[in-house]
Amino acid sequence: MSSDELETGEPSSEEEQPKPFLGRGEFLRIAAYCQGGLLIVTIVLAWLAGIDLLAQLQFTPAAVLWGVGATLPMLLLFAVAHRFPVGPFRGVKDFLSDTLGPTLCECHWLDLAFLSLLAGVSEEMFFRGVAQSWLTATCGITAALIVSNILFGLAHSVSVFYVVLAGLLGMYLAAVYTITGESNLVPPIVCHALYDFVALSVYRMEAMRARQDSGTE
Repeated sequence: MSSDELETGEPSSEEEQPKPFLGRGEFLRIAAYCQGGLLIVTIVLAWLAGIDLLAQLQFTPAAVLWGVGATLPMLLLFAVAHRFPVGPFRGVKDFLSDTLGPTLCECHWLDLAFLSLLAGVSEEMFFRGVAQSWLTATCGITAALIVSNILFGLAHSVSVFYVVLAGLLGMYLAAVYTITGESNLVPPIVCHALYDFVALSVYRMEAMRARQDSGTE
């Protein structure tokens, strides 16, 4: 127990304020290496499987707007679950707040934008552009959706519940990818990146507010 605790009977603000699990530089490097490595693997696998990823990247205003619009249901779910975290949603929120929050305090908005875009590009190109495309050609669309999104869920193994939730969100992103009939990766990339940016920004703002309230800014 610190001297402040002995004198006041309350925990010191220094102990109340959680320390970052990772510093900003280390966090950005690890995230960039992981997502950048996934992008390299994706390109290699696409080449081996004869999948033309560039043909699936159709940058049009309509595709971007479709991606932005498709983000709204995901953000609504996030807002409700974050504002009223019941059951397993509470565990996910607490885990992300405790582990990511202090680190995100050290990051700039551009850091979050960069990481969100990199995650959107690398993960959608891999899970939708390569995994789903290859599995559809070899096993059919049903098996492709199931297997690719089980993998997507497992890639987000925060908890068993989060694996299931991520898998369902992967199904949604797969629908965004295919619903126009064009198999265009741009809408799910925009949707994924925008959702990640908003979610990370919310956790960052909450962590910064908590730091200011504790008087240790």
